[in-house]
Amino acid sequence: MVFPFTRNHKIMKKRIECYVCHPRFLDLYCPEDEDHKITWSEYEKHIWCYDCQKDIKYESKGAGPIPIELSRILGIDYRKYNIATGEIIEGTGLDFMTSGKAKKQKR
Repeated sequence: MVFPFTRNHKIMKKRIECYVCHPRFLDLYCPEDEDHKITWSEYEKHIWCYDCQKDIKYESKGAGPIPIELSRILGIDYRKYNIATGEIIEGTGLDFMTSGKAKKQKR
């Protein structure tokens, strides 16, 4: 059996949700050139680089909790968009990302 999307012999899992904010607001960029245009990839833990035409794996590298009001001023939006349902999942910073608790809101 051939798996069409593999990296290092691991299957790349399709993303079911992504952050509402752009990846750059979370300090993610293309390692080839920070000025390349990127967006969220269709695969988990990946961004898509339009210039390189490839998915790029990233590791979470958050520096710790950011006060929610400061994150809003910086344009960081911790809500997630559910691709299948179109729902926006509300969240507030690091404790939202680690607790798994969320309030769903129809888009």
